[in-house]
Amino acid sequence: TLAKYFESMKIGDSIQAKGPVGHIEYMGRGAFKIGKSELKLDEVGFICGGTGITPAYQIMQTALRDDDDKTVFSLILANNTAKDILLRDELDAWALKYPTRVKVWYTLTEAPEGWEYSTGFVNETMCCDHLPAPTASSNIFMCGPPPMIKYACNPSLEKMGYASDQLHTF
Repeated sequence: TLAKYFESMKIGDSIQAKGPVGHIEYMGRGAFKIGKSELKLDEVGFICGGTGITPAYQIMQTALRDDDDKTVFSLILANNTAKDILLRDELDAWALKYPTRVKVWYTLTEAPEGWEYSTGFVNETMCCDHLPAPTASSNIFMCGPPPMIKYACNPSLEKMGYASDQLHTF
């Protein structure tokens, strides 16, 4: 993963980066611009893996700063271990502060004893239990390793009844 690559870098190493490229843009108050299309959503689901939390976090942060934005967010965040969870304190604080608007669920490959969330890969049961049901005003946004999206997220969401045009990848 990208995080492991960064961890292996030495001081003085460099990388080339590009972005953000603006394929998916949050316009505020549930409005998204995706490519040339625009849509208005009441409920947004996110499935993120590791550092893939970044775009979801940015969208939720923007929405929660606006008292007139009533968009509801549900997040499944997948990581290898509990110590790998980025922004956990902030996400948990939002879930407490905005209990009707922010729902957060974690899943770990290697869960510690007593872990109160899921263990293992994202699956249909997890998606049904922790993401909005497919409606005309709900969509799912994903950011994470391509195999997670291709083999875990998309099949689970399709079984829930999501159409391909309701599924978006950062």
